[in-house]
Amino acid sequence: MGDRYMMWIITIMRYGLLAFWLVFIVNTLAPLAGSWGGGIMAVGVVVMILHIAELAVVYSRLVAIDRASRADVIGVLLFGVLHWRPLLRSSETEQQLGDRYSDD
Repeated sequence: MGDRYMMWIITIMRYGLLAFWLVFIVNTLAPLAGSWGGGIMAVGVVVMILHIAELAVVYSRLVAIDRASRADVIGVLLFGVLHWRPLLRSSETEQQLGDRYSDD
């Protein structure tokens, strides 16, 4: 039950980030009134810098598991750890299972 709950939370967080990026793009094209526009722009720039840094850190690991396609790079830039961590975890699990069966 814990894994299902966690996947539900991650899905909600992904949709929230996607909604944020859509608001960020709209704000870039037609700035929102008041301090909302500046705040959204500042948060968006900070989040994008963090996601670029994440990509720089995990890119070689994504290449190692053959998950460094354009779609995966965009996924990391949009969703950050919500995208790359499940990929690396599933790869680690597959590798552990492969190691377990290769020892037999």
